[in-house]
Amino acid sequence: MKSRFLILALFAAFAFIIPQKASAQGTWNDKVSWTYKIQKIDDKTAYIVGTAKLIPGWHIFSVNHDPMKADFTGYATEMKTEESSNFKLIGKLKDGQKAHVHVDDLGEQLYFEGTASFKQKIEILTDKPFDVGFAMVYQICDENGCMFPPEKDVTLKVSGYDPKKDDEAQEEEEKMTIDGDFAKDKDGNEFVMYLNEWVKVPEGNSAKFYKNYLELGGSYEN
Repeated sequence: MKSRFLILALFAAFAFIIPQKASAQGTWNDKVSWTYKIQKIDDKTAYIVGTAKLIPGWHIFSVNHDPMKADFTGYATEMKTEESSNFKLIGKLKDGQKAHVHVDDLGEQLYFEGTASFKQKIEILTDKPFDVGFAMVYQICDENGCMFPPEKDVTLKVSGYDPKKDDEAQEEEEKMTIDGDFAKDKDGNEFVMYLNEWVKVPEGNSAKFYKNYLELGGSYEN
């Protein structure tokens, strides 16, 4: 716990000093812009998706970036989600694509340039439409320094589930031949279990290869 306080204190000091350098280059909203959406996976699960667009020369950190491995530099992107009885989080925030890796004297940094997307999976617990509220917490940097943009509350509308589709989904799963983390449907399509969901294997890939690819941080659409 003490080490986390130390990191936060160092970040706070860093954030206080750096903007004086970077202010000549404009404010943070000149560097990054965000768009948000709800991406339905099926009737009862969805992703909250945040996509950042950065101007050339600036980068944002991966959710997997570890300051302890980078001489206490860099802040991993986070999503603060408001609690609600209408949904629950499934797992943690994850990167929507594979991060760049840079290793130097300071250690290892995981980051994105240009465009970066982040996904938080949720389970929908109601058949009524509802709002989901959240805020992104992140740091952006260039070669001259870093900025901590302020938190901005975001609200997105989510449609509730259709109770009739629960039975249909169960029937579909019953049609699959399941062997551990691998499955095949009646049409011969292969699936692998990843983050508690069945992900279809793209044509031309073996199921084992695709599962390894996902576990190494590969992106996918389901």
